[in-house]
Amino acid sequence: MEDDLAEKQAFLRENILEKGFDAEDFMKLLQTKKGDIGLDLASWTMDELREAVKEFTKENGDEQNMDTPENMEKIENDDNTPNDEIYDLDKFSKDHPEGSGPKEEYGKCAISEFSDFSNKANIIVKVSNPEKVAGGIFSKSFISYTVETQPFGFSTKKRYSDFLWLRKTLSLMYSNCVIPPLCKKNYVDRFNETLINKRMRSIEKFLNGLLIHPLIKNSQILFDFLSVQNEADFYKKKKKYGKITAPTHVGEIKTLEGDIKISVSKEKEITLKTIEDNCAANEEILQKITKAYKALLIIMSQASDKMKELSILWKQVNEKSIKYNDYFNTAKTYDILGKMMSTWAETEGQQIDILNVYVREYFRYIKNEYHSMNDMAQVVEARKSIYKKALEKLDNTKENLFKQQDLTQWGLSQNDLDNNKMALLKNKEFAFSKMLPKDTKRVNMFKAFYGGYLNSIIGEYERLKSLNSKRHKDALNVFIKKLTDCMTNYHVSLADRLMEFREMKDFDSAPMYQNNIISEQHKNVSNEVKDFFDEK
Repeated sequence: MEDDLAEKQAFLRENILEKGFDAEDFMKLLQTKKGDIGLDLASWTMDELREAVKEFTKENGDEQNMDTPENMEKIENDDNTPNDEIYDLDKFSKDHPEGSGPKEEYGKCAISEFSDFSNKANIIVKVSNPEKVAGGIFSKSFISYTVETQPFGFSTKKRYSDFLWLRKTLSLMYSNCVIPPLCKKNYVDRFNETLINKRMRSIEKFLNGLLIHPLIKNSQILFDFLSVQNEADFYKKKKKYGKITAPTHVGEIKTLEGDIKISVSKEKEITLKTIEDNCAANEEILQKITKAYKALLIIMSQASDKMKELSILWKQVNEKSIKYNDYFNTAKTYDILGKMMSTWAETEGQQIDILNVYVREYFRYIKNEYHSMNDMAQVVEARKSIYKKALEKLDNTKENLFKQQDLTQWGLSQNDLDNNKMALLKNKEFAFSKMLPKDTKRVNMFKAFYGGYLNSIIGEYERLKSLNSKRHKDALNVFIKKLTDCMTNYHVSLADRLMEFREMKDFDSAPMYQNNIISEQHKNVSNEVKDFFDEK
């Protein structure tokens, strides 16, 4: 039943809220059809809800089809494109001045949009104030986070699925970029305080990572996400951005200047392989490191719990000693030991938090970033595969046509047929450069598309290497400072305990023995303490 409810809520959220329709109007329709029980999703079958949504969206002018199983079917064929015009590489080529290094080919592409964020430095996002929001017909109960953007003063409420949507949409729009990672959605124990705090830190890293990316920072979608406060307006924006698709050719890729390197060389393909191997190796070792830290934190947590237990035990012993007016100063000793164990446990807890946030979570983020880089590498490899297959097919076709020596099948211009007939029949290389011009342009466009992604991933890899050199230093600096502060406070506490020991009376000055006879009182103390430890 719970799974059935979740499916209905997800369907309504996707087809009503996320497409920008008025939720109140839709709920009125449900009540019109079934009265007061209309807002209880248990009273609706999935088919009935589909019909209600279909009726509502039709009346309210939905231009998109519902996401039914039939409409969700898509045939992905990279060989199909809107029209043959995009294969004309000359349309997208751009002159580039000669330099001292190897000549680079450039292609024209889409110039990046600009928003109010574009020319503003030091934009910082803070995520805070998690609040549990009661569910309704569109969702289960969820946690809402306050997202504040400074220095603009923007403040908006978002749920975790909104951040996942943003990342997915940016991954389509900027498939030539490495999108910062987010921690995975957790469907179990969603309202656990530790998980909520972890999510807030993950969201902050994600959003601030977007805002330092030179290209993504300019995007209007990011500006709208952080600035639009009204939930209905936000869902209208989501409807608009829901039409975004990944680029289908080099002209649709976005860059800051509106041009992109499209050169393909053996050296660059070797660099791609190096990037893939390095990312895979780093992701693997960082996974082991973060798991090892997790195991260490569990051990430290267990140690901290034992220290707390010992602190309580020493407190109990202290109370026993005070009760029997122990003249041996043991009561004070027990008191000091109890304080020491309590402070030690507290210090261990602080170290656990510092290690978890500033080491384990930080390098887990870096590990996931390498995973994002690997995802981008798969896109590059896919483009490469399409280009190589198309090139091989074209070369085989040209080879067969050259053997047949039938120029009428070569798609040649009349000028070539009239003036270059003999050269075309005898010179294979020359013939290959002239035959099937339309198909050749098409393959060259595939090459340019692949080249655009190939150069993009090399640029993104270099950007992250440079960024990490600073980020690692900053993260380590914060970690050491916090750990130093923690240990300094602990050492101060130890110094206080030491002073307490020094202030205690000397053992020999206490009236513990008289005529070598132990008083009955001390016998009681001895027996009570012995019994206490035997029980423990």
